[in-house]
Amino acid sequence: MPSPRWGSAGLAAALLFIGLRRAWRRPLPSLPLHDASTLRRCAALFTEGDLWVAVYGDSLARALFFDVASLVNRSTLDDVPPAVHPGHSANYSTGCLLFQRRPPTLRSKCAAFELVAPLAAAPRPGRLSPVDPIAPGRERRPRPGRPRRRWRRAHGRSRLGPARAASEGGDDDASFAGVGPALGGNGGNDGGGGGGGGRRRRRLRLSFRLKTFAWEAAYDGPWLAELRSAARRPDVLVLGFGIWDMQYPPRDDLAHSPAAFNASLRRFVRRLGDALGSRAAPSRILWLTVTAVATPSLPSWKRARMSAARSRAFNDLAAPVLRAHGIEVVDTFASGLRHPELSPDGVHFPGTLSQYHAHLLLEQLCSGYSSS
Repeated sequence: MPSPRWGSAGLAAALLFIGLRRAWRRPLPSLPLHDASTLRRCAALFTEGDLWVAVYGDSLARALFFDVASLVNRSTLDDVPPAVHPGHSANYSTGCLLFQRRPPTLRSKCAAFELVAPLAAAPRPGRLSPVDPIAPGRERRPRPGRPRRRWRRAHGRSRLGPARAASEGGDDDASFAGVGPALGGNGGNDGGGGGGGGRRRRRLRLSFRLKTFAWEAAYDGPWLAELRSAARRPDVLVLGFGIWDMQYPPRDDLAHSPAAFNASLRRFVRRLGDALGSRAAPSRILWLTVTAVATPSLPSWKRARMSAARSRAFNDLAAPVLRAHGIEVVDTFASGLRHPELSPDGVHFPGTLSQYHAHLLLEQLCSGYSSS
């Protein structure tokens, strides 16, 4: 018999809440599990030299950048997913190449990172095993008596590490990617050729440059100018932004924030196309959808500004713009919508879901490589 305190309506509401939580906790869809060998095998889709993947985006794009680096550094399939990379923190600056003060907070934060590693020969052919579905909030743990690693480490020397570090306030020291000279020169040999004229190994280069709003003339303008004049362009460019446009729309006009974002996005992709022209443009340009905001986890002052419904509106308006410019969409929205409980602050999804998005990006990026 229902408790007098709750009553029939209260009991029904509680059962509905439990049912919704169970629906939210459905496992993530299975994806092939990727690590360093995935990028080694699919690098030939883009270049015969060093593979350069550049990320230009906000804190969610930065988190994915570090999660991809963690997957590469795993080298093999592990039974235990990697821990949350400290790069998910807004204050992370280890190996930072560029510090900037960005509106609206004007706090000094790291705006560029660079990681490099050798692209050694793949130790074994074929696509990696599919990942087991992981229920939200539950990390996979090794079973008693079972080895932690399923395979031995394939190439321990191919770990991604920082290229170089910049001093505080070094805003003017960086090239377009926030790093020094592009790979492919005679310097910076990683050991594949030594200093005696031997053949240098191919390398994987991951670079990140901070982008907050969809269009920021003070920051996008110089970045695009450097991109236009760069001796070499990235092989792959990954874009991700929109959350700041949602939180701080122009003139604080919340009702028209989707339209304002769309106008800014159009301006940015048009300028990007002008900067790239037809000279050695990236083989692929991908955009990470605006995340599905988990409203219950937001602080109260953000709830009127941000929501999953508004994220969907941003994405729906962006889709035809991106298609028209040949930019591929990586859907990071749908999984976040299904699993809001994985976001501690309503916006970021450190851990299981962000790592899933890293696999999702690599699966889309490398889906055309041959395992034969």
